[in-house]
Amino acid sequence: MTIKRLFLLCYLTPILLFFNSCSTDGDITQEELNTVNFLQVDVGQFKFNADRVTVNTQGTLVNIVGTNVETDRSVFLTFRMDTEDVVVLGKTEENPDGNIAGYLLNAENEGYLTNQIDGISGEIIITSYDEVNNTISGEFNFTAHNEDYIPVKLQNGVFEKVSLNRE
Repeated sequence: MTIKRLFLLCYLTPILLFFNSCSTDGDITQEELNTVNFLQVDVGQFKFNADRVTVNTQGTLVNIVGTNVETDRSVFLTFRMDTEDVVVLGKTEENPDGNIAGYLLNAENEGYLTNQIDGISGEIIITSYDEVNNTISGEFNFTAHNEDYIPVKLQNGVFEKVSLNRE
């Protein structure tokens, strides 16, 4: 078993047991933008809409997981929320915190991760942080690779008013 597969099984699987995602629905509506815990992204030619969005936090570490139960797919974003509004993804000196994102095909036990190859593979842009309601919103784009280095592009990603229940 490769280290990458072990990482997927041991680290990500417990986080994603209740969360999975990918859909072909249309564009974001104003009603969806007003919804708490909303996550959507273009995966190739498909529109991924999460049925559920969950967040785990520990200190400044934030893990957002969007899932779609019907398609059994997930998108996750794990990053340090310090003072930067732009979070870099990938294996690079510009990512000393090990921020990572991925696209998981749970039924196929296959994952695409941003830390598979060297270099910057994407970014997360924090567009708002509401300290009163303890929510975060942002945009993201990244290219992730599976263990065979086959890429998948996730573009025009957005998460809105995701609740941060800090520990």
